[in-house]
Amino acid sequence: MKMGYDMEGDLELLKESMDDLLWFQKHADEIREEHEGQVVAIKNKSIVAYAPNSIILLDKLKLKNIDSSDVIFKYVPEKSQANHRLKPVACMGTGSA
Repeated sequence: MKMGYDMEGDLELLKESMDDLLWFQKHADEIREEHEGQVVAIKNKSIVAYAPNSIILLDKLKLKNIDSSDVIFKYVPEKSQANHRLKPVACMGTGSA
């Protein structure tokens, strides 16, 4: 077993995360229509789960056998928060699945 830093793996994860964030930004209006006021989990340019809060979302990910460290969590603001733009600020998973 090789121990040490996996720079290639980290770079791939960073690229995938950026791709997911760009996808989220590009589809922000559609996502808001369907998931306003919810927290969504994004992986491979799709929403793999959603819930009214992150605790329930973590439970849903666990039920789907999706590692929470492999997704990006985003809160989708309600329309009444119109000046709150869907910004590409990611919260990577907690690492606990």
